Amino acid sequence: MAPDSPNFEFARRTALLFGFCLSFVAHGTQPLQIETTVSSESYHIATQGAVRMDGLNFPYAILLSSSTLSGNIPVGSQIISLSALDPDVTDEHDFGFVSGPGGEDNSAFLLSSNQLQPKSVLDASLKSQYSLRISAIDSTGLSMESNFVISVVNATPSVVNPIADVSVNEDAADTQIDLSNVFNLVDLNKSAISSNPSLVRVVANGNTLTLDYQPNAHGSATITVTGTYGSQSASDSFSVTVGPVADPPVIVSLDGNSSASTKVAEEQTSATNIDAVDADGDALF
Repeated sequence: MAPDSPNFEFARRTALLFGFCLSFVAHGTQPLQIETTVSSESYHIATQGAVRMDGLNFPYAILLSSSTLSGNIPVGSQIISLSALDPDVTDEHDFGFVSGPGGEDNSAFLLSSNQLQPKSVLDASLKSQYSLRISAIDSTGLSMESNFVISVVNATPSVVNPIADVSVNEDAADTQIDLSNVFNLVDLNKSAISSNPSLVRVVANGNTLTLDYQPNAHGSATITVTGTYGSQSASDSFSVTVGPVADPPVIVSLDGNSSASTKVAEEQTSATNIDAVDADGDALF
């Protein structure tokens, strides 16, 4: 395309109108490559023969649904959606990572279709910003690239799946509760306390909470589980109800001797003092 041709002048005027900087790298009937630059974003257009500036419907911006991610959130639970602005509003776009300046952290993320997500749990205390370079290509092969900085902010702990109340009978076997999805964050230090340890004792070990019911005890207790990250924490409380069970009395001694035995001759009588206890506190006769 000659600088004095009408097409070149039309291209120059259109470029000025949109703020483009144009560079032509081919002439004649060979494929013409045009590179345009707007701020830090690059657009690549390939065509054959003369350039039709009124037909350059290349994408001109890549949009992210968010540029901030939460730290210590489980993998797969947060996704950034990508979209592209294009004069052809019906056009579809493929997105991909581009190596080079601005794309130093591409390998830390997965990009499938228009869904961007981190490969592993992020932690702002270790790395608070990630540099990505992404391209958008429309259905005709026109494309653009843009740099993005994704910021990481460690989320505040919160309860997302409260623990259900527990109801058992007296002398029940221990109950174990999975704590892995109670809180929104991973890598929390978890602890638990019981309002009534004479009824039920609690032990939090990693993501497992064990309720240890005490023998011959019934009543109710409140269990509080706390997840802590740094100076921040969140707690969830639930109730435990242990129902009574009728226990038989237990003889503890004969004539005051716990190991004594009594022999009675046939057709003879004998008087013996029997001491017994009843776990339920019932009167003994």
